[in-house]
Amino acid sequence: MDMLRPALVALYLLLGCASHPLQREAAALNSRGARLLSEGQLADAEASLRLAVEYNPRYAEPYNNLGLVLLARAEPGLAEPFLLRAVRLNPDFAEAWNNLGVARLRALPRDAPLEAQEPAVEAFREALSINPGLLDARINLTRRLLARRDPEALEQARRADQLSEGRDEASLTALLRAEAALQASLTDEALGAVARVLEREPGSPEARLLGARVALARGRPGEALAALDGLTEGPLAQDARAWRALTLLAVDDVAGARVALGALGPDGAGHPVARYVREALASRP
Repeated sequence: MDMLRPALVALYLLLGCASHPLQREAAALNSRGARLLSEGQLADAEASLRLAVEYNPRYAEPYNNLGLVLLARAEPGLAEPFLLRAVRLNPDFAEAWNNLGVARLRALPRDAPLEAQEPAVEAFREALSINPGLLDARINLTRRLLARRDPEALEQARRADQLSEGRDEASLTALLRAEAALQASLTDEALGAVARVLEREPGSPEARLLGARVALARGRPGEALAALDGLTEGPLAQDARAWRALTLLAVDDVAGARVALGALGPDGAGHPVARYVREALASRP
């Protein structure tokens, strides 16, 4: 699942404050658990956070952080009840709503239909209804909308792009905007977003691949092939080979398209672009 380029989902470590002695102890334990979680000490973080909810069972933040501990352990099904508890205790807890959406997505099997993502989408929307500036929720929602080719994706991507100005996520949101604009056949907007990424990160393989796709959509296969050069051996090799095959097919280089398709190997047989090229080549001599 694309959101599930994991580096792009932030884990919120929320602290609390209170005046009652038991509440103060719960806040201190939550703070300690959040710190331990940020340091990767998951067992100690869990112990501290479980103590926090013993001291104050109606304190939402440690439930959220317990959910994050379980997400860090790749146990989203176990994380969800804690995150649900957090939002039930505090319905305005935007970060917990976002984390609940992440847990719901990660709990889905790989072959789950797109409709199965709707509970996660609802959680992301709830987070944004509380805090429209919560960038992680905006990014997560945009990715889900892109996956189902929903026209709303472009507007959400534009908003994410605005929110990320001057932030580390700026390149990511520009790429999401480019993808959404390309889906909407707004190739000038897509090209502009790609150019902004390449200005910041000239070697970005994601931007180069997306730039190749935009060039192909604009009827410039030569530019597309140039953008794909060097990508067929990098981290996006399979995607680049599939798009190279499609680009060669677009200029009637049937032999070249077959070679590019063959370079995908068995692992790339299920790539959607490769499937399209393979079906198209089946009718060619």
